[in-house]
Amino acid sequence: MSITILKGTIVSAPALGKLEVTEHGYLVAEDSRIAGVFPVLPEYYAGAPWRTMETR
Repeated sequence: MSITILKGTIVSAPALGKLEVTEHGYLVAEDSRIAGVFPVLPEYYAGAPWRTMETR
């Protein structure tokens, strides 16, 4: 299984016409499919490498 984790401000659209912003959150993709957007990285993914998309 391939896991990609990106950290930054994530904007998602959980429903038509609704946007959610997760600041300093994590976007997790498994095998090129989004598994979720999380405010805190779940323990299940602890130890997996991640990249920050935040600017300083």
